This record gives sequence, C-alpha cells and structure tokens, in this order.
Amino acid sequence: MANMFTVLTHNQLFMGITTPELHELFKCIHFGIRTYNKGQLIAVAGDKCNNLMILLSGVVKGEMVDFSGRTIKVEDIEAPRPIAPVFLFGKNAFFPVNITTIKEAEILYIGRDNLVTLMQKDNRVLINYLDIVSDKGQFLSDKLRFLSFNTIREKLAHYLIENTMEKNAISFDPNMSQTALAEIFGVARPSLARTIGELVDQGIIEYTPRWITVKKMNDLKNIILKNVK
Repeated sequence: MANMFTVLTHNQLFMGITTPELHELFKCIHFGIRTYNKGQLIAVAGDKCNNLMILLSGVVKGEMVDFSGRTIKVEDIEAPRPIAPVFLFGKNAFFPVNITTIKEAEILYIGRDNLVTLMQKDNRVLINYLDIVSDKGQFLSDKLRFLSFNTIREKLAHYLIENTMEKNAISFDPNMSQTALAEIFGVARPSLARTIGELVDQGIIEYTPRWITVKKMNDLKNIILKNVK
C-alpha cells in the first residue's frame, strides 16, 4: 500500500499532497485495485463511468470507432495518469472510447461519492481535479480540430506544427513508429509513409525514424490554411 501512495504523489490529482497526508485521506474512503493483462479490454464506449480510474502501473490506450468501422487512437495513457476523468460527472457519465491495455496494468478505482469525500476533506484535491478537467477540455478541443482535417497531408502538417511549437524547436524526436502515428491519424501506414515521402521530396521536412526537421514552416501552415478556407 505504501507504494501506491508513493505513486499517487506523482499523479496530478494529488499534486502537492504528501505521502503521510494521502494515508490519512484514504482512511476516509473505500477504494479498490485491479490488475489487467496486456491487451485486455477495460472499458467499452458507452459503459457507465462510475469510478475514477488511476493507472498505478502500465499503459492503456483509448480508441474510438467511426461510422465506417475505422479505429482511431485517441491517446495512450501512462501511469500514474487518470483514465477518462472528465466523464465521471454529469448526466452523460459514459466512457466515450474503448480502453485497452498496451502493457500489463494495475488500476486504482475510486467511486464518485468517495472522490467527492476526498475533495471535501482537502480542497487541493478539488482544485487539482478542476485543473485536470480544464486541461482535458483543451486536449479534446485540439483533438476535434485534428479530426476535422480531411487529408493525411493536413493531419501530418498539423502534427508537425504542433510538435515544433510545443518543443520550441524546428526538430523533434517523434518518439513513435510510423505504425503508431498512423493509428493516431486513423490511416493506413503505407498511406502515411507516402505522404511523409512527398513532404521530404518537396523539401518541406527532413525525416528519419528518430528525428524530424521542419525546413519550410510556412509551407506546412499553408496546407492547414487551405483546410480552413
């Protein structure tokens, strides 16, 4: 149990709260821990979301299926992050995506009422939760904008611009394979590879599996602007 509290001190919900303080807080609530194997389905889109789920170890992924049956990866979630915290409250408290383990995972379950108790006992939990919800709202807004792009070229341009702006550099390590990136885009890997090759041939980017350099930022921005028009 001591290890659980150590992990939770690195979770955004309990930021600024010490391990001894967490010990005392958790004496006031009921909670559970479950272990899942690699590749196991944890939740299905449309399931009722009754508990806050926090990854104590492992990695899971959130995926959505569109009307054509195509699977689109929304994000990978690594410990010690929470899973779908935005959808715990409200009239439509349902999982919006399928949640599946990428690696063996251990998950902490805290019921909605017990989470409210934690918020009442320590307002730092409440403030941290509001920050999580705000950050997730921004993430979902960005994701919706990304999904509005019609072509792989537009999606790739947006991805490259976002990463260079986030890292404040013209070069960055994608830290994922083309296959993983294709899953995020919801496209076939050969199609993505072909589009990357086109941008390389046009001198817009330089590309290796471990490093991408943007050479013509304005050309990338023009690709996005065509979508806006």
